[in-house]
Amino acid sequence: MIINNTNEMNEHFRSCFPEEGCGFIVGRWFVEQKNIAEDKKNDFRISSKGYLKYNQKIKAVVHSHTHTKASPYDKRTPSMADMTGQKATCVPWGIANTEGENVSPLLWFGLDKPAPVLAREFVHNVYDCLTLACDYMKLEFNIDVPTFPRPMDWDEMNKFMITDGIEEGGFNRLSKETELKDLQKGDFILFQIQGNFLNHVGVYIGEGKFYHHLMGRLSKEDTLMKWQKNIVMYLRHKTL
Repeated sequence: MIINNTNEMNEHFRSCFPEEGCGFIVGRWFVEQKNIAEDKKNDFRISSKGYLKYNQKIKAVVHSHTHTKASPYDKRTPSMADMTGQKATCVPWGIANTEGENVSPLLWFGLDKPAPVLAREFVHNVYDCLTLACDYMKLEFNIDVPTFPRPMDWDEMNKFMITDGIEEGGFNRLSKETELKDLQKGDFILFQIQGNFLNHVGVYIGEGKFYHHLMGRLSKEDTLMKWQKNIVMYLRHKTL
């Protein structure tokens, strides 16, 4: 997304530190907004008046994260609240990170067109195994698999993916005994890797291969036989 006054946006984020800065993209311009959240260091909120003023002109919502502690996750990773907010506004969101001096590029999520699924950098909730599988369905079959706000802990994720996600996403569960020859392009493969709960998803692409995205690595094509012992179940979309 093109922003004509990126320097002005970054300066706003720096000036707000250690609190989160926020604003809209209106046309190609950043328009700063006041953060009225109670905990401004860990959250942001824009008044309803701010949204109403620009209404249909808002192309995106942007804000800064000010996390400075070491973390295995990208500091721009959207929280569950961020994901919920993006769904509610129905426009893309961008997140930058700043420690008060440097400002990272915006990380976008909620875009209409998914990015290519291979060679993605891992960013939880934006470029991870679940979003790869869902984006593949959109790019390959033009099937919209609804994503949903979710936590970063996969033991908590089980409830969302298995209990809620299968039916809401339009999938049927296949038998674990399904043979490789019976799999179809677009089938989801759910794995358990080094844990006591489901914690990984891939999508079958045919000829014994699948796409997946492991934390800390680039998304890639892989051979399913190498992961056979880790498979928990298969899912097939009702339209396939």
